[in-house]
Amino acid sequence: RAPPRNTMVDLNSGNIDVPPNMTSWPSFHNGVAAGLKIAPASQVESAWIAYNKPKSADLANEYAGFLMALGLNGHLTKLATLNIHDYLTK
Repeated sequence: RAPPRNTMVDLNSGNIDVPPNMTSWPSFHNGVAAGLKIAPASQVESAWIAYNKPKSADLANEYAGFLMALGLNGHLTKLATLNIHDYLTK
């Protein structure tokens, strides 16, 4: 809805050019927000990080944001070297 008239803005109407990756940044920031909910004092282990990796590529942006939040909270220091290699090569 667009203020101040509270009118509905339809992005799928064809009147507005919407790039195909329009949801990439909002999805990334959603993943960051989810990861920042984890307390820095939590016991996050390498296996937990690896097992929570999504199976589908549709959630890649959210998971990238989630990994960034884990890094900001210092949880990625517990990530195993083999898992780090897998993340960096894909």
